Amino acid sequence: MIRAIPVFEKFPQELFNQKVDFTASLAVGETITAASVTALNRTSGADATAEILTGSPTIVDSSKAIRYRLQAGTPKSEYLISVVATLSTSDKLEQWVEMIVPADTE
Repeated sequence: MIRAIPVFEKFPQELFNQKVDFTASLAVGETITAASVTALNRTSGADATAEILTGSPTIVDSSKAIRYRLQAGTPKSEYLISVVATLSTSDKLEQWVEMIVPADTE
């Protein structure tokens, strides 16, 4: 199944929390046991995890969602963020999110 990638726009260096809810993809009784979040600079393909991710992802909402904290990167940048949930069955689910950082506004 092909799903659209959620896209959001943030100002350069803006700090914010993001949450990905996997509830609709989980079977009855299935929970998230581990979480990882990585980021790529969409233009260069370089790993941007250290640049925009602050802290570690957290499993929330009765082990059905993953919350993470980001700092928007440099102006005129686009990032692809991969959120991976490892389930109680050892299966993995992945959701991609796109972040766009426009040029500085004056």
